[in-house]
Amino acid sequence: MRDMVPEILVVVIGAVVASLLAFGPIVYSATTATNFPLSPKQFIAYDTGSGALDVDITPNESCTLYAVGVHLDGAANTGTLTVSLDSGLGASYDVVYNTSAMAGKTDYFWQPTQLILLHPSDKVNVDWANGSAATWGLTSTWNKLPERY
Repeated sequence: MRDMVPEILVVVIGAVVASLLAFGPIVYSATTATNFPLSPKQFIAYDTGSGALDVDITPNESCTLYAVGVHLDGAANTGTLTVSLDSGLGASYDVVYNTSAMAGKTDYFWQPTQLILLHPSDKVNVDWANGSAATWGLTSTWNKLPERY
């Protein structure tokens, strides 16, 4: 049995790597109700505008939030950008994930340090008043959960 330990480790490590590759990161459009998967396992939501940033991103399937990024065409002069959960279970379960003072910034990037699991009925809201009337571009990246979740 002791002689088989390296072979067993190779099989176990190979199985773990294969499962991680099988469940990697799909692209959904935040600007329309139509979802556009880029791969079977990952998606990105895109949106842009020049008024207030108030976008609900709805993946419509079980997933994890990987990252949220916002780029501005000029430095913001005021306001706080907020990333929050609009829970499909109701307002009692809504959570603020992250906030950032935007004064003087042209970019915002947030990647959760903890796994954020989302139900198909959940929405992630990105909100900022945009007092500087900057043109913004929003990108959010998600990882689809395996069907067993």
